[in-house]
Amino acid sequence: MNYKFKLLLLAITCTYLYVQAGVIHIASFDQLSSIIKSTKNVIIKFYADFCPPCKNFAPLYKQVSEEQTFNSVTFVEVNTQQCPDIARSYGVQSIPMMVFVKDQKNIGTQTGGKTIGQFRALIKSYFSL
Repeated sequence: MNYKFKLLLLAITCTYLYVQAGVIHIASFDQLSSIIKSTKNVIIKFYADFCPPCKNFAPLYKQVSEEQTFNSVTFVEVNTQQCPDIARSYGVQSIPMMVFVKDQKNIGTQTGGKTIGQFRALIKSYFSL
């Protein structure tokens, strides 16, 4: 293998591992649609930078996204200030808000910050884990 190809392969692998073990930041409808179509279980978190409950919930969301128990779930987040069209399409009126998607269907919505225990229980309940 040549050197440039090895670097490219390493970069792709690292990016893939990072995305699989954490939260994916959504920048467009196309990106979100692609994830929903290619993944069985998705949680979409809507938030804004100015929102104190969103800031409090963010580290919990990230922590749970990295737990082995939930490796069958893809965790994404949408900044409502940067992507108001996506937020509007999901009827976001209060943040933080989470939409649970299974097999490309919205199966539930939760608003407000949660404790880590409450959040884990919600995920297990919605996705039968």
